[in-house]
Amino acid sequence: TSRHWNSVFSSYSEVFKKVTVDVQKSSLDSSLNFTITYDDTIVDTKMDLKFSSLGVYDTSWGSGSGFGYLQINFVSDSLKYNYFSKCGIPCSSGINFSIKKK
Repeated sequence: TSRHWNSVFSSYSEVFKKVTVDVQKSSLDSSLNFTITYDDTIVDTKMDLKFSSLGVYDTSWGSGSGFGYLQINFVSDSLKYNYFSKCGIPCSSGINFSIKKK
């Protein structure tokens, strides 16, 4: 189950969605491709993500009100996913989940 949250000023909302992740080896060295499906219909792809030897992908972009990051870790038999994005000074959103390998 993934948690999708949004915060604007003093308003906070979150929804939970069923999530599945298909992981494929990329053609690039030490990189993986992800197809993430939420509630059987919403698909997000992340391509050519380069992982460290510890099984970690960690990137950030922007600054201030445009700051964001994506962290993906392989821990034992699980994948941990953490996405955060500022969408202006009073606004931020994110997606978090941990999913076990099938």
